[in-house]
Amino acid sequence: MIKDLITEKLYNEIVGFCSIGDIEEIRLRANCPVVVCINGKNYAVTNKNNECVYASDIDLNHVISRATQNSFYAVSEQIKQMFIACDGGIRIGITGEVVTNQTGIVTIKHINSLNIRIPHQVKHFADVAIKFICDGKRVYNTLIASGPGAGKTTLLRDVCRALSAESTIRNILLVDERYEIANVTNGRQTLNVGAFTDIISGGNKLMAFGQGIRSLKPNVIVTDELYSNEDYEAVRKAIQSGVNVIASVHAQNQFELLQNDNIKRMLNEKSIERIIVLNSSSKTRYQGIYDSNLKCLYMPY
Repeated sequence: MIKDLITEKLYNEIVGFCSIGDIEEIRLRANCPVVVCINGKNYAVTNKNNECVYASDIDLNHVISRATQNSFYAVSEQIKQMFIACDGGIRIGITGEVVTNQTGIVTIKHINSLNIRIPHQVKHFADVAIKFICDGKRVYNTLIASGPGAGKTTLLRDVCRALSAESTIRNILLVDERYEIANVTNGRQTLNVGAFTDIISGGNKLMAFGQGIRSLKPNVIVTDELYSNEDYEAVRKAIQSGVNVIASVHAQNQFELLQNDNIKRMLNEKSIERIIVLNSSSKTRYQGIYDSNLKCLYMPY
């Protein structure tokens, strides 16, 4: 996947530095050292002379050309959200000069940095979590929290797979707003999210939750990172409708979650029943699992 996306020269430099299969992210900044993220840690790529490898405008333009298949317009809606989704579940975050109008971002030009995020299908990553998310026929409303790169998306993906592997058949709706979890390409998932999972890709959560509940009658909705007030409102409405929700949020630990008024409100309402905290420095990636009162239910040590 990566070999088809970046220049041959840069690919050879990276392969000479580390194993391509270990890489979680590749950061390319114009005229700056190339950085790879491995097991949650960043490393500047060096050549055989122990010199930093720099990314050029040619490197960035090559990636953009391959990622968009030479059609910037075809991915214009994604670019407005500062990313491009590629085959194989790769998502490229982009920065540059933002062009706006009264409705928001129109496009991004003069792109100056790229963050190539490489997904990893880790089967059985959810084996610990599913014991606390599922209790017989019951599914608990769950937040998966961590900082960047600790495995939130990987766990969401495997939770979908694990729910489908349970003896009770549930209708699962995956709202994959940024195309990361299932990597739907030409209408078909390319990453395993289970046999009983329906997927809405690309739509905002408020729309996808509302239309999905009406049309698909899900028992469980799984979704990627909650951010806006609208996202949290979509979750609250789903739970009030009797649909269980499993979602990820950005927070370093369970106490940082309390700084978010939306989460604090849902915890007080007991609508959120489980919190799973991940940490890239933990050997298992699990830091702890907690109930709505922040009582610890599981620690990996």
